[in-house]
Amino acid sequence: MVRTIFLLLLIIKLASSSPLFCEYHLNITDYTCFLSIDNPSGGDSFTSISGNHLPGFTDLHVTVVEIRGETPLIPQIICKLFRNTQRMHIHVMHAVSITNTSFSNCGQLFQLTSFLTTMVSVSGGAFANNQLLNFI
Repeated sequence: MVRTIFLLLLIIKLASSSPLFCEYHLNITDYTCFLSIDNPSGGDSFTSISGNHLPGFTDLHVTVVEIRGETPLIPQIICKLFRNTQRMHIHVMHAVSITNTSFSNCGQLFQLTSFLTTMVSVSGGAFANNQLLNFI
C-alpha cells in the first residue's frame, strides 16, 4: 500500500516536472491539448510530450493545441506529434521566435493566435507547409 502511494506520487512528480506536458480535454468538436511549456533556455531537441490521453484517443486525434508557459521558440515536436492540429493558441508571456520548423509538420493548421506574446522573429519559410493557414 505504501509502495503504491509512493509510486503514484513519483509519477505525478515526474509528469509535473516535464518541460512539455499536455492535459487533454474533449468537447463536442475538438480534442485539445493544453500544453504547459517550461523551456526558458529555448531547447528544441524534445522527443516526447508528457501527459495521458483520454481512453480511445491518440496524438493523431488532437485538433487544438493551447500553449502556455515559458519558451523563446515553438518546439517542432508539437507539430511532429500533433500532425492534425487545426488551431493553435500561443499564450507565452515573453518574446518568441518562429523558425522554419516550428509549424512545418502542421499541414492542417488553419488558425494561429497569439495572446500576450511578442514575436521577435519569424523565419521567411515559417509557414511554407501551412497552405490552409488563413488566420493569424
